[in-house]
Amino acid sequence: MIWKFIDSGDNTGSYNMEFDMMLARTLKSGQAILRLYGWKPYCISLGANQPEDSLNIEKVINDKLDFVKRPTGGRAILHA
Repeated sequence: MIWKFIDSGDNTGSYNMEFDMMLARTLKSGQAILRLYGWKPYCISLGANQPEDSLNIEKVINDKLDFVKRPTGGRAILHA
C-alpha cells in the first residue's frame, strides 16, 4: 500500500468537500491518503437529502458560518 500525506490547512466548506470528492475520484487501487484539514470559517454541512430551508440562513450568515451540502446522507454537522 502506498500512503500519501496531505495537509491542506484551513479552508471553506465548499473547498473541503470538493477536495474530498477529487480525492475519491482519483484514488487508485493500492493507495491510501491521510488528509489533515480544518474549517475556516466554521461550517455546517447538510446531508445530501437535507433541504437547505432546514437551516436558518440569516442566523448562519449573522454568525459568520459557512454552509455546504455533503454528497453523503445524514443530518447537519457543525465542522469547527
